[in-house]
Amino acid sequence: MSVDKTVLKCMICSAKNDETKKLVEHCREMINHWSEINATYRDVSFVAMGQGINSVPGSGEDAQKVIEEQILNKADFGIAIIETPKGTPYGNSVTTTEHEIEMFLSAKKYIAVYIKKGSELDAIRKRIQDRKSILYQEYNSYIDFNHYIRDLLDVTANKLMAKNVSKYDSLKNAHQELYMNQGIRKKIFDYLYSHSNSTPKDIALALRLSPQAIQKTLKDLLYSGKIVRYETKRKVTYSITQSQESTK
Repeated sequence: MSVDKTVLKCMICSAKNDETKKLVEHCREMINHWSEINATYRDVSFVAMGQGINSVPGSGEDAQKVIEEQILNKADFGIAIIETPKGTPYGNSVTTTEHEIEMFLSAKKYIAVYIKKGSELDAIRKRIQDRKSILYQEYNSYIDFNHYIRDLLDVTANKLMAKNVSKYDSLKNAHQELYMNQGIRKKIFDYLYSHSNSTPKDIALALRLSPQAIQKTLKDLLYSGKIVRYETKRKVTYSITQSQESTK
């Protein structure tokens, strides 16, 4: 017996230059790969959309309007990748990526925003912060970015399967949940920077959280390579990695 699947179309928004091109292609491959592995079992799949894949050349029209008509208007949600301060101004927006973010918000569609860490992006980061209604996550490497995108797809799929909610609410709730987890992640990392070889109980007491509440975040940090786990017969402790100590 066939089962109806929920298909969510995702537009990847970014600057159209070489600095961002590789990460955009990588993001598209991650989305498609997730669906290849999970769609059969979870009745949810994601389709990556973007310029050059789901749009065709046109003439006599504003190029950005063509993209909006052929891709943005058909997408269920968006992923905005801000990897570089460079960008082409459009309308009242400093960059086309920011314009596309505004278009998603105007259409009452959800867009997850990811900004690379670095002082060179302070101006655009501040503009995003000033919008108030936008939650964004910062990434420092491909490993971070992989983790965030995979989590976004996993949590969104779980929420869609768990209860009868709209696509928009599922995406919004998933991103908010992951955003909050990112805040706990930073607190744990900051604590371990000055308190090496701490047990989960030590960390939980210091942050006023239950040990159960921090277990997933500790696993996330282990996966990202930011902390290490030491296990003896008596206890389990965590410390930040030497590479992270040198960049802190």
